[in-house]
Amino acid sequence: MNPDKANITVTQILELLVKGQYDKVIDLDVGSYLTVADLCIAIHEYGRHLTMPPIVDIEQMSIVRVEGSKPKRWHVALDLWTIEEGRSDLTLELTLINSPGSYYLVELDNIHVL
Repeated sequence: MNPDKANITVTQILELLVKGQYDKVIDLDVGSYLTVADLCIAIHEYGRHLTMPPIVDIEQMSIVRVEGSKPKRWHVALDLWTIEEGRSDLTLELTLINSPGSYYLVELDNIHVL
């Protein structure tokens, strides 16, 4: 895994979530069952306003290789941050898929409270 490419990919997703551009997040998704409505409901039901996490948090996201996957895949979990509370209980889970170019392909797996 290329950590810089992972950070760039995840940062792009986070920036779109923070801006409320859920449709653009879904446009980047290559195979998830999550919809714009799913993202909207999960975030709005949490009742707080997303903000960008510190860079160090993005760099320390949980990354686990999906063994035997072709192309190579990695499961990523990252705590989301809110204006009201900083690090929140809301977690974003996604899969990064190896691909050429500056970004990994993305599958959104879940957004939920832990």
